[in-house]
Parts: sequence; C-alpha cells; structure tokens
Amino acid sequence: MTEQPRVPGLPVPSKPEQWDRIGEIKLELIQKDPLLLDPDDYPEVRRDVLLSWKRSLLAGVDPWSTVIPFDEDFTPKSRLAQIAQPIMNRLEDQISDLSSWGFLTDRACRLLTAVVGDSPQAKRMRQVDLRPGLCFAEDQIGTNGIGCAQEQQQSFIISGTEHFQMHTGIITTTGVNIRDPYTKRFVGTLGVHCRREYGSTALLPLVAEIGRSIEAQLLASRADGERVFFDVFLRTQRRFRGAVVGITKSLFITNTQSRELVGEADEELLRRLAEEACARSKPRTVRRRLSSGIVASVQIAPVEQGAGGLRSSADVRARIRQPLCPF
Repeated sequence: MTEQPRVPGLPVPSKPEQWDRIGEIKLELIQKDPLLLDPDDYPEVRRDVLLSWKRSLLAGVDPWSTVIPFDEDFTPKSRLAQIAQPIMNRLEDQISDLSSWGFLTDRACRLLTAVVGDSPQAKRMRQVDLRPGLCFAEDQIGTNGIGCAQEQQQSFIISGTEHFQMHTGIITTTGVNIRDPYTKRFVGTLGVHCRREYGSTALLPLVAEIGRSIEAQLLASRADGERVFFDVFLRTQRRFRGAVVGITKSLFITNTQSRELVGEADEELLRRLAEEACARSKPRTVRRRLSSGIVASVQIAPVEQGAGGLRSSADVRARIRQPLCPF
C-alpha cells in the first residue's frame, strides 16, 4: 500500500518572507562546491530539501533552465496508466475550478498522464506541452515533489523556492509513491500541485488517499489466475529464504536475493525451464550456468491454476539456490 504520508523536516514554508529567505540561501549555495555543503550550516532550510539541492548540483542540473527533459525512448502504454486513468479523470473533475493540476509518472519519473484544473492560473499549464515522456526525476530537473518522492521512496511536499529550478518557485508540488499491492514494487508516483500559497501539509494526505485508490484498482485488476500466481510467489518468498523468481507469459518477477544472481540474459533460460516443467506437470531440479558464470541449482514448480486442477505452461515459480561453485 501507499506509505503513510510523511512531511520531511517540518515545517514546510508557507509565508512570503520564508520563501524569500530560502530563495536567497539557494542563490548562495548554487555558487558553492556541492561536496562541501552541510545541512547543519543552514537551519532555515529543511534538511531533506538541502540534501536534494546538493544531489541536484552534483547531477549537474541547471537551476535556471525552464526545459523539462523528454525521454525519446519512452513507451506511453503501461498497465499503471491504463488502470489509473479513470481515477485521474475523477481528479480532473474535482480540481476543475481550482488552481491545481495532477501528474502520474512511471517508476523513472516519466509522465504518464496529466490533468489540469480550469482556473485561469491552472490553465497556464495547458500552454505547456504536457506530453507523456517528460521526465520529472530529481537528477533531471532538481528538487520537486515527484522527483524527491521517487529518490527518497517516501511521500514529499516541496513548497515555493524549495524547488531547485528558479522558475518553479511559485508552486507547491507533492509526490506519493504507488506500489503494486502484490509484488510490493514501486511502480510510479502521483503528484498534485498548486500555487505555493494554496499548498499546505494537509495536501499530502489527500494525495496519498488518491494513491491508495490507484493501488486498490491495481489489485482489483488482477485476473484470478494472476492472483493465484502472486499468492504462491509471496508464500514461496516467506518459506524459502533464497532467490525466488516468478514467470508467466507476461511477467518475470524477482525477489531481492535473486537480483544478485539472475540477470536479464537469464530470463529466456528460466522461461524455457519453466515451460518444460509445466509440460511434465511436475516439479524438477536442474543445474544451469547463469549469465554471470555462476552454476546454480534451480528448482522449478508449476503453479496450479484454473478449474479441474489444470496447469498452465506459463505460470511457474523458479527457486535458485546459492551457487554450488564459481565459474
């Protein structure tokens, strides 16, 4: 589920004199060596914000740029975007007369869909080409609600001049991470933004509630067969402390331990072993050399699915034990 909203480094600035002072400090800091920046030297700026400024400087972000980078390799179609769109449409209705707008991004902070209110101030956002593929990652545009939420893996609110880029000093942005309820993996970030004077810490719980709605739809959208598969995968993780991989026609999911052993180049091998096991309708154990050069013992067990105990050749789990010997 979406994590409980946390507001790092309270309080969030809310007065003109606070934003002005933070802006002055930022102008001072961008002239310095970021490696020497110490948050303790600047108590007027929230610690997490200053650390984000530091990361932004180290990433080479231009604080004066007004350009949002676009990922030319971005593919707009995604399960998250499809499932979340009805919720984003309802959000658009809810903010129709407000100076607000909402962004949904993928796990790389690339825009999937955006909704904008109808107020004159919000309509200015319509003049921006909010096309899918625009990147709001911290290392691309600096400190912002969505980018910080993705970087820190927790809910974030950034207000006014806390934003790294100068032209965003008039807004408040938020970020709440979305996780797949089955795999617990981070899949994207939801942000609802507004003019800085309209933002407050009360905004973050509202965004988190919308995020939970998206997660609920992700859960509800799973077909019965997928739910069976994920349930078995999760139970296997709990019982077996080694590497676990789950394979279907459309999925290849891994736990933390398996990421240390299994690379992308191994997916074809494991899928072929899985299909062979399902064709025999019984578990099997084999030894295979992985792309890393490590020889591992792989236990493959089909997952029962469908009426009458039928087994699908696409639905299996593979357990990879610690390597038996090095290459």
